[in-house]
Order: sequence, then C-alpha cells, then structure tokens
Amino acid sequence: MQNPNRGVTLAIATAALLSTLLGLVVMVAWHWQVIWIIQTIPQTPPIHYNTALCFLLGGLGLASLLRGRRTWAVGLGGSVALIGILTLAQSVWGVDLGIDQLLMQDYIPDRLAQSSDAGHLPGFGPVQQLFITVERPLPGRASPNASLGLIFLGTGLVFLGLAEGAVRRRLAGYRAIREAFGNRLEPSIPTGIAATSAVGLVALGVVALMGYLTSLSTAYDWRYLTGLSIPSAVMMPLLGAALLLLAWQDDPRQSQPRWVPYSLAFGMAMVSLLLWQALMSWYRRLAGQLPEAVVAQVEALMVPAIHMLLISGLLLALLTVGVLYFYGRVQAQAERLNRTNAQLGQANSLLQATLDSTADGIVVLDAQGQITHWNARFLQLWGIPAGEAGHLTG
Repeated sequence: MQNPNRGVTLAIATAALLSTLLGLVVMVAWHWQVIWIIQTIPQTPPIHYNTALCFLLGGLGLASLLRGRRTWAVGLGGSVALIGILTLAQSVWGVDLGIDQLLMQDYIPDRLAQSSDAGHLPGFGPVQQLFITVERPLPGRASPNASLGLIFLGTGLVFLGLAEGAVRRRLAGYRAIREAFGNRLEPSIPTGIAATSAVGLVALGVVALMGYLTSLSTAYDWRYLTGLSIPSAVMMPLLGAALLLLAWQDDPRQSQPRWVPYSLAFGMAMVSLLLWQALMSWYRRLAGQLPEAVVAQVEALMVPAIHMLLISGLLLALLTVGVLYFYGRVQAQAERLNRTNAQLGQANSLLQATLDSTADGIVVLDAQGQITHWNARFLQLWGIPAGEAGHLTG
C-alpha cells in the first residue's frame, strides 16, 4: 500500500475490526445458543456459522493487508472465497458437500418448528430467483446471495495480496502459475479485479439494506430463513468500501485508476440485476395470491416496467464506462502534454544557459530565417538593449 493517510488507514482498520468482532460474536452466540444475536429480528434470515467464520477471516485478511502481510491476506481471502464457492455450488447444482454443518449444527429450524408460533411460519414451497431454486431452508447453508458476497470478499483479498510485487515474484517461482500468467501479473490487473469484487460486495449489501428499509423481502432473501441477514447486509458494504480504499492506494497510477470505469459499471449493473430479480420475485409472489382474472392485467402493467428498470440500469452502466473511459484518456493525454512541456522548458533553459556561457556572440535562426535564440554577448556586440531583444527578427 502506497502510504495511505491517517484517515484512510483508520477507516480500513475500523472495517477490519468490526468484521472480526462480528464473526467472533456470532460464532460464540452459536455455541451459547443466543438466538437474538444469530437472528437479529424474528422471521428474518439468520447469520450462519460459516458466514460468521468468513467475516472473521475477512477482517483478519484486511488487517493483514494493513500490516503488509500480503501472503497471509492471500491465504485468508482464498479460504473465504473457497467457502463461498463451495456453498454457492451446492445451491446451483443441488448437491450436499457436507460443509454446511461441519463446524456447527444448525438448531434454528428445529427450534422454530417446535415453538408456539410454528403454525404462523411462512410456507416452505420452492422459490426460484434467477436460475437458482431453493426448495426449503437447508440447515447451516448460506443463501446464494450471501455466498456470492463471500466470493467477492475473498476474491478482493486475494488479488489485493497479489498486487504486492514480492508476492507476485514469489508466485512466479511456481512453474504452473508462471506458465499460465507469464508476465501479466502486473499490479494494475490484480488491483482492478479486487476493486471490481469490492464494488460487487457493496452492491449486494446495499440492495439487501434497501430491501430491509422498504420491506421488500425478495431483495435480501431467497425464501424463509434463506437470505442475507441484517448484520451481513451492513457489513458487506463496509468491507467493500475498505477493499476499494486499499485498491485505490495500491494502484500505481497517480490519476484516475484504469479500473474505475469498469468497476463502477459492474456495480451499477449488479444493482440493476439484483433489483430486477427482487421485483420479479415479488411480482411472482403477488401473482400467486391474486385471482387469475386479475393476474393478466397486473402482469401487463408491472412486468414491462420491471424489465425497463433492468434495461435502463444496464444502458446507464455502459454509458458510464464510455464517459469515464474517455475522461481517463483525456486526463492521461493532458498529463503527458504537461510532462512534455516541462521537459521542453528544461531543455530550453539548458540551451539558453549554454549560449550565455560562451564568449562569442551567437544568434540562432530557424528554417524560415527567424531569430529564435541569442546570447547576452550577441546583444553587447551589436549594442542592442536587453529590453528590446524580444523584437529581433530575421
């Protein structure tokens, strides 16, 4: 990291501390069976043990980056990403890899089924969002959106660790990695991947928080007890912002980093897609409760508007990429011109000093015969006042 200022360091350290504390507190709550910590508000998704473990590892990974221990950050981030990938793979392909309750048995569904409010609990029918169908709440398994957030978190930590030259040189010593990437592991590529992952993490958390604030449950859950918990929805944007700060500090460019347009567009596209699927899922739930005669009319009104929201968001993301890309190009060109002008000024000063140091009178003409340079000795020999030297012509 390129010596961040005190405020940036404090912000990143705060996010790392909060993530570590959240993970520890929730893991202890699972062991001590403190339900109000695990499930902040009744009827909302709980934060699962594996998710809490990933927040603990993610906080330690951020702290490792601050301390310059990039190899540790790669290891911790890789562990978080692996848990997220395996959990998401279980949901996508409908398999059980045995990792959901490997460290802690999930007792919340059984407790709710035995409670006095069991008759008022939501139904357990299958719910499909995007291409993933959740048949029932699976004990210990994080939801697909929570799993994707963990993948983003782990990926950001891993590639920020790879942005450090020492880590890249160490990895380049492994033949397989050297043959796969060659010399392409330059700092801007891992930093850009990390920043894009961080923006995706922020988008997931922000959309979930919007769902909680507006009571749009499909923005944060897949079905009952399967979704992004309130602590997770709050922590993901904080961790994403911390990763973005680290990525900005790590980028070797002094002006706008090259990854900014693409990362910002990715975040906007993510928000549009998540809101679209949330509204479509909400519409399907609503349609299931309406009379058949009304469903067609509601569909004709709502579905086109929801699709328009998605299309508008994607087009806005593309427009953002174009505008910021050309702005970056113009800014880079302006910087190059400023450097060129500075170099020309230095060369001109050196030439003038060389001319003035000679004992002979010297005058320099261009191809059109116009006087461009002269020295003080030339003015003395011809009796030209220094104040009138600027009016010399060929």
